[in-house]
Amino acid sequence: MEFTFEELRDSFQSRGYHKQPLCLDGLSPKHQRVTLDILRALVRERDELAEVQTRLLAKNQELSRNVHTADRRIKEAEEKTQSVHSRVQTLNTRLRSADQALRDEQAAHKLTREQLIRARKENQQIKAAAVQHRAVTDRNAERLRDKVASLSMSNLKSLVPDIRIASPAFMAKAGSLPSESLTEQQLINSEQKNAALIETSHALKKLAVDAMNTLYEADIRLHKIVKVELEHEKSTSRSRQYDSDSAISTARLFPPLRPLVTQDTDETHPARQKLTALSRAIQDHVAQLSQWAAINRVRWGKKGDIAWDSHTEVDQELEEVEDQLQAIQSSSSGDQVTDKEADSPMGRADELKRRRTSDA
Repeated sequence: MEFTFEELRDSFQSRGYHKQPLCLDGLSPKHQRVTLDILRALVRERDELAEVQTRLLAKNQELSRNVHTADRRIKEAEEKTQSVHSRVQTLNTRLRSADQALRDEQAAHKLTREQLIRARKENQQIKAAAVQHRAVTDRNAERLRDKVASLSMSNLKSLVPDIRIASPAFMAKAGSLPSESLTEQQLINSEQKNAALIETSHALKKLAVDAMNTLYEADIRLHKIVKVELEHEKSTSRSRQYDSDSAISTARLFPPLRPLVTQDTDETHPARQKLTALSRAIQDHVAQLSQWAAINRVRWGKKGDIAWDSHTEVDQELEEVEDQLQAIQSSSSGDQVTDKEADSPMGRADELKRRRTSDA
């Protein structure tokens, strides 16, 4: 395709190769033809180059798309391969665990089978030994029966004719031996006596607890009297911290597996400890009231009947408390008499009576 001069000029101007239109007016016709040929060759080369670039660009884009697709596929394949590899590793781990468990089970099964075989052998040996022992026992029993029968027959043959005269004595002697029914009757009687003793022990423990509760109430009353009568006076006598613990129960005084024996003292058994504490508290309160009554007698003995009436009431309270203390001490001590009678609660109560009489 041959381009004319006008087409070349318009093409150069449209493509922007030159701002002004191409002009060949100063050239000779020969130079004009040469110039036009050169320009046509350059335009064709430029067009071919542009076409080649376009094709190469399209090819490059297509190759880029292919490369991107191939990369994506390779990446997906790698991910699949990695997941498959992890699954294979997991399966291998599970397989190894299963193999180890199988080996353990096989070893345990083998050991169990060996133990079972050993147990069967031992069982057979025991059965054989039992059969032999039974046979020996049967033979020994048979020999003993024969021997007893022979001895019985020989003894019967050697008896005197007067066996009828001696037989009642043997019968009486045999009848005097304790029989099985007599032993059972004695056992029943012993159980009944034991039950009666246990019931009596429970009743005595309850009686002791009730007595200590009565002592505790009396101690509370004495404490209230002392608190009311001596609240405005400064007493120089010894004072005891009042014990407000009122949890007096059978389980506390008589704990399990801790029987009350005669060898126990005031420091070894809870019941005796509580009784001693209550006795000392009551004796302290009685001593304080006796001292207060003696002081009031000296101070107000000749000043009217009011002080004498209050003193009479206090004496009555003291007499009641001493009577209760004497009854409880006599019921708890029983018939046991010691060398320290003067230090006992009864001795101290008598001493308080003598002191009150001397003060009067």
